[in-house]
Amino acid sequence: MSPFKSIVASVKHRALFTSIGLAGCVVVAGQFVPARAAEKDDKAGKAVDFVKDIQPIFKESCVKCHKAPDARGPGQGPGGPAGAAPDGPGPRGPGGGPGGHGPGGPGRGPAGGFRLDDKVAAMKGGKHGVAIVPGKAEESLLYKLLAGPAKAGDDEVSAMPKAKRGEEFKALRDDQVKLIKQWIDEGAKWQK
Repeated sequence: MSPFKSIVASVKHRALFTSIGLAGCVVVAGQFVPARAAEKDDKAGKAVDFVKDIQPIFKESCVKCHKAPDARGPGQGPGGPAGAAPDGPGPRGPGGGPGGHGPGGPGRGPAGGFRLDDKVAAMKGGKHGVAIVPGKAEESLLYKLLAGPAKAGDDEVSAMPKAKRGEEFKALRDDQVKLIKQWIDEGAKWQK
């Protein structure tokens, strides 16, 4: 075989192996792409678990303001009985004022009258009405307020979670808002 023919044969041989090699890489890579897509679809198709996925978000970002009123203080209700002396038996402290939470005045209730520390209270809603419409996140005030300020009746309600005094508004992460939306759209199942 002449040197020229040898070079041509060698180039053809390399081209053939390169083509086979590239085709093999494409086939192998193709095996992984659908697996990754299927894995992503599994996560997207997975039902949201309230206890694992939603409750931690509520506890971290919402329940500080949207919980049952603190029952601290010696009073027990409107003009309630006086509390026991801090040292035990002896003279009693002053009675509760309106709301029965001692001399400091009434305890603070949940912001907007809306609680997220209790299923029944959360589903009932607050002063702006029902905040969670199971199966309909787009109609749920909770979801709307996580996305930004929203109208509730005649009121403009600030985006949530509301900024603390002296701090800037810090929205929930997009993935958390999407998870809450998915949870509501799936029926807002609230397991204990």
